[in-house]
Amino acid sequence: FFPFIFIYWLKRSEFWIAVLYCSSMMTLYAIAVPNVGTLYRFRYPYLMILMSILIISGYKFFYKKYYIKNE
Repeated sequence: FFPFIFIYWLKRSEFWIAVLYCSSMMTLYAIAVPNVGTLYRFRYPYLMILMSILIISGYKFFYKKYYIKNE
């Protein structure tokens, strides 16, 4: 689904704001926290934001491609 996100959301600013926020927070925690187990817990909410964008955009892509053609 990852390439489909960039096709659908490439020119939308809300996608890039979410990606920049989540990736910068994960990078900040990776630099600041030396414990690897703690990093998994700290980055989980930011990864879930990115995964929810991935799932929603994949659903929208396939919905537009298959269901609208059949109607």
